[in-house]
Amino acid sequence: MFEFSSGYYEDYEYNIKLIPNTDDISSIMALEDIDEYYFLYEVKPQDYLRIYDRSKIAQINDLQEDSEGNTHMNLVILGLDDTTFRKYAKKIGENYDKIKDKGILIDDYEYLEEVDGERVKQESRIYKYKVGDTVSGKIR
Repeated sequence: MFEFSSGYYEDYEYNIKLIPNTDDISSIMALEDIDEYYFLYEVKPQDYLRIYDRSKIAQINDLQEDSEGNTHMNLVILGLDDTTFRKYAKKIGENYDKIKDKGILIDDYEYLEEVDGERVKQESRIYKYKVGDTVSGKIR
């Protein structure tokens, strides 16, 4: 059972990522309070796409440095099974057939910031890509 007592996450939609061994999967899926589940495939950290074009990076303060001294931002690539991708496309108002061979960049996020002694929800983006842009980078 997960419980967040601090209230920090109370105003967020969030997911919990579990990495179970194969024996645990059926018992997790059988839990009563699970609203939805899906399988997500993630590339290994050494295979993240490195974005070097600073004009496409909104969060300059989060840049990292590679072994040659060049600054970049890591873009994590995730893959969904076909059924989940169809559901997600519908949820965000996209036509599955138009985007099935493309990717969806999810780069907006919310965070809490102290403003005049109160926690205020802020929104930001990680990248500056627009719809139709091609994302270019290097994999390690």
